[in-house]
Amino acid sequence: KLRQEGHINQLAYWANTLYLRLRKVYPLPPPITLSGIQQKQLNKAIAFCKAAGWDVDTYPIVTVPSAHGGLLALAEDGKIILTEKLYDLGVKQLVSAILEEWTHLRFKLQDESRAMQTHLFDRLVSAKEEVLGEPL
Repeated sequence: KLRQEGHINQLAYWANTLYLRLRKVYPLPPPITLSGIQQKQLNKAIAFCKAAGWDVDTYPIVTVPSAHGGLLALAEDGKIILTEKLYDLGVKQLVSAILEEWTHLRFKLQDESRAMQTHLFDRLVSAKEEVLGEPL
């Protein structure tokens, strides 16, 4: 908590090192206010997700400045956290990131896990069944 609030000088060196190693990302900076264009991009991404049946806005969606290490998005503390870099990559990438983080929160699946992979492929096969109008 002290690390996240920027009180690094109140932590022992070993505690800070352990925090960074376990978390695998640097503490996130405070959320930013989106520009008009970024807000339109986010609105478009959310509208697309909702039209597809993904209720992504049941979780707060916040944007932070781009982080160290190439982090683009994160599901944390019941929030979908996006980095500003995503907006430069376009709405399609924004939708993908929102959907991934929503999936982590909604289905309680860990990043880069077999459970996440299985869930995604099951959804893909189910969607194709719907298109074909025939169950497997």
